[in-house]
Amino acid sequence: MKITAFNGSPRGEKGNTNVLVEEFLQGCENEGGQTENIILKDYTINSCRGCFTCWTKTPGECVIDDDMNELLPSFKNSDVVVLASPLYVDNITAILKLFLERLIPMAEPFFEVDDKGECVHPKRYDEPPKLVVVSNSGFPEKSHFQVLELLFQRVSRNFGTEVVGEIYRGAGELIQADTPELNEIIDNYKGLLQQAGKEVVKEGKILEKTQEKLNKPLIPHEQYIKMANKYWKKRVDK
Repeated sequence: MKITAFNGSPRGEKGNTNVLVEEFLQGCENEGGQTENIILKDYTINSCRGCFTCWTKTPGECVIDDDMNELLPSFKNSDVVVLASPLYVDNITAILKLFLERLIPMAEPFFEVDDKGECVHPKRYDEPPKLVVVSNSGFPEKSHFQVLELLFQRVSRNFGTEVVGEIYRGAGELIQADTPELNEIIDNYKGLLQQAGKEVVKEGKILEKTQEKLNKPLIPHEQYIKMANKYWKKRVDK
């Protein structure tokens, strides 16, 4: 099984999002999966022009000559794609949004009605990859990811595929915090991320029990808020 992550974090390898992705991919590898972690900020991805040439004159191929010529095959040749982004203004980053918009060659221009009576473009390829979503937020509550949950329901519908796992990590700043008393908590959480990766390879999805554990707060919200405010006050006072 080929699992490819497309990481839309502006912080790239140094970001908290990347820690989540790397642990998940490690679990995939431990179960025999072939993985790749693509840091999108390192690639040139221009805005979609809305010219629809990829639907008419060059079916399935974009006329823009940039790094999407390399990234699109990586997407369509994967069994599972991890779409990863920190939460920016209640949504994905502009980097990941650009990437998603440039996936329009994956679809045909025509209209058809799905099983829910809603129009959709037919998919160009028979087996689009399954999706796993990974995100983290500085805020502690899971409710901040409501937009992403709906967004990727819609994205998967339009791609003719399904979301087989969602990893939404509130209090994401704890992932790389230099706080020794939290080491065991973070290590346990990383173990859960690896378990999720194993399950996607072995079971085809993150199992419900593991998903529930992933959704639990790392520490009580009140404790995290005090820690965060202490940290930012120190930064501001400098």
